[in-house]
Amino acid sequence: MLVNRQTMLANLFESSKLLLARTETLNTQKNEQRFNKTIVPHPYIQHDHYDYKLTAVYPLLNTVYKEKGFCLTLKVQDSESNLVDIKEIFKVKLFSSENPPKYLKLNISSKKIIRGTVEACMNSEKMVHYENIVINEVSSHYFNETFNLVVTCENPRVRPFVVENLCVKARNFSKKEKKSIPGKKE
Repeated sequence: MLVNRQTMLANLFESSKLLLARTETLNTQKNEQRFNKTIVPHPYIQHDHYDYKLTAVYPLLNTVYKEKGFCLTLKVQDSESNLVDIKEIFKVKLFSSENPPKYLKLNISSKKIIRGTVEACMNSEKMVHYENIVINEVSSHYFNETFNLVVTCENPRVRPFVVENLCVKARNFSKKEKKSIPGKKE
């Protein structure tokens, strides 16, 4: 019985060594593939040269809260920073931060991931204003824990506006709001 147990342990030890060696080989191959990957360009930046570009009028936040609206005001400028009047529709879209980015339409609950003012036209002051953009998902549920917010125009001469690494956090409740939520303790 003791000899049989020693044989079994020896076989188990050899099998474990083989499995460990195979795991190390697979990890090495995986790391080599990761570093040899070519970076795929973002789907919203089609080429290097655009006649016009979208720029933010006010400083942008890197962090917003889930289901809490925020505003965004943009302007279209030419290469000499002159304001340009564009009559097409400008749309806000949300992408994942992975490579290549994925266009996100629904959150993990199968509801619209972005709502509110997601389409706008240029106003008389040559500004594109989004009064209330609402993101219905925290970014921690997605790759790199951030999103890319992109504003595109139907006019192909306008370079899309991209907010990379946008962090969307869970709403942080004030004490007054906590008291009004049933079952929520301080």
